[in-house]
Amino acid sequence: MVCIYCGKQTEVINTRLQKRRNSIWRRRHCRACNAVFTSIEQVAYDLSLGFEDRTSRIVPFARDRLFISLYEACGHRQHASSDATDLTDTVIRKLLDNTVHNGIVKRADLIRLASDTLRTFDAAAHTHYTAYHHL
Repeated sequence: MVCIYCGKQTEVINTRLQKRRNSIWRRRHCRACNAVFTSIEQVAYDLSLGFEDRTSRIVPFARDRLFISLYEACGHRQHASSDATDLTDTVIRKLLDNTVHNGIVKRADLIRLASDTLRTFDAAAHTHYTAYHHL
């Protein structure tokens, strides 16, 4: 990665896996200008995974669509945005661990995992989610 200040190459001086966020945190140092900054690397799910929709058509996986559906389900909560962000990361991690085959996420698997995750998190959010997302 290049330096955000001078554009020269940087070196990684510290790395930490952010398992909950499915990302890698890195502290970088530029030898040219001596700057130190942080970068976070995440998978581009829309370029890496396909999603099988209702009509069995394969479209790019949209993390944002999952986030919005969980955010709407958590709308009654005081911290709906941060709750939905954490729930989205949890559902994606579970998807990647268990149900992705050949880079394809099946709609039924996604709904089931999101529903199960919400059930243990908040009963009202689970009820709202299942009212709008049917298998």
